[in-house]
Amino acid sequence: MSLPVTLLDPQSDATARVPLEPWHLALRQAGSRAEVMAVVNDFIEHCDEDGLGELPDGCRPWKPITDVVEVHFLKHLLSVHDLEQGHNWPLLRSMCSLFRAASARVAQLGPSLED
Repeated sequence: MSLPVTLLDPQSDATARVPLEPWHLALRQAGSRAEVMAVVNDFIEHCDEDGLGELPDGCRPWKPITDVVEVHFLKHLLSVHDLEQGHNWPLLRSMCSLFRAASARVAQLGPSLED
């Protein structure tokens, strides 16, 4: 799956938003944990390296995300860092939103025979 997305420079406009609607729609339509991880990995692939490099240390997702534990861990890590540091970076906020949605979708799907 490849969805178009435009990521904004985190230094340019603190109020700017990264458009996440296509990614959230893809997560809602995901029928398996593997599909959820595919959406997350596709999102990360569309983030340019410079944008990822601007994220605070420890908040840069690795590639590829291979299991649901990583999805839950990154959701927690990104959310805690965002709340504690108070950064208003569009990419950090977008990643928080995407990983929260991915974590919630995995929980909705329930246990998998492959896990």
